Amino acid sequence: MEHRSKSHLEWLVVLVLAVVPAAHADAGAGADADKEEAFRDIGAVLGWRLAPETLEDRCRALDPEGADARRKLLDGWRRRNDGLIRQVDSRVAEVVPILFEDQPAKDPERQVRDQVKRMLIENLSESVCKAERDPASTTWTSNGVPQVPESLAALYDWQVRHTSR
Repeated sequence: MEHRSKSHLEWLVVLVLAVVPAAHADAGAGADADKEEAFRDIGAVLGWRLAPETLEDRCRALDPEGADARRKLLDGWRRRNDGLIRQVDSRVAEVVPILFEDQPAKDPERQVRDQVKRMLIENLSESVCKAERDPASTTWTSNGVPQVPESLAALYDWQVRHTSR
């Protein structure tokens, strides 16, 4: 297994640990390691991609006074990361259906995204929301480098291996 850069974002670890077992509980032993790696990468890219939006959305109710600040921070994050966001959305849309091709699932991409959002929401509190008013928070300053591009590259390699059969 290749060495990947470690993220300092705590939510990434939570996502990886939670997404992998739930997403492919009935995969065969040989497929487990291969799919597990792909699910880890999907957890990494979607955690980075969905955390700012999910946080901004859910914190409106938990910390209404900070809603404008977080909305502006989210808008700036989206502008700065537009290219990488589009790459994440595209790669996830290509890979997730392949991962679920043997399982009857209606819109597996939506299911995976919703699961990631649910995990992100579990850890939100008023104090977290208030802290996320700060423009220096890693939620708003993270450009995903190098973790997201590394995971996107790994997902591309996985996709090539599984579509060239």
